[in-house]
Amino acid sequence: MPSTQLGAKFPEGRARMWRAIRMQRGGFSLREIMALAGAKRPAASKYVAGLSHGGYVRSEGRARARRYFLIRDSGPCPPRVGRDARMKLDPNLEIERLRKRHSELVQEIRDIEAGLARFGAYISKFEPKSTAVEL
Repeated sequence: MPSTQLGAKFPEGRARMWRAIRMQRGGFSLREIMALAGAKRPAASKYVAGLSHGGYVRSEGRARARRYFLIRDSGPCPPRVGRDARMKLDPNLEIERLRKRHSELVQEIRDIEAGLARFGAYISKFEPKSTAVEL
C-alpha cells in the first residue's frame, strides 16, 4: 500500500497525485488529477491546497474553471502535506541537502588524505636509511 523511499512512507494516493501533477505540463484541474490518480475530491483538494501553500503550484481562474500549474518540481518523492493542508516536508529537498553534505565530507576526506600523503613524504626524508647486515 504505502511506497517507501529513504525510510519515509507515503500514502500511495498522494504519490499517484504527485506523479500525475508532474506529468501535466499544460496545467491541470482537480478533476483531471482525481481521474489520473484515482483520488477522491477531498483528498485531491487538500493535497493541491497544501502544494499551493507551499509554493509548488499556482492557480488561475475561479471555481470549476480553476487550473493549477506546477511551478516547483522538486523531484520524484511527493512533498508531504499535513491534515491542515499545510506543507510539512519535502523529502526531495532533504535528499538534496544530504547529497551536498556528503560531497562536502568526501572533499574533506580527500584534503586530509592529501595532507597525510604530504606529511608521509616529509617524514620519509628524515628516516634513517636501512642498512642490511649481511652474514
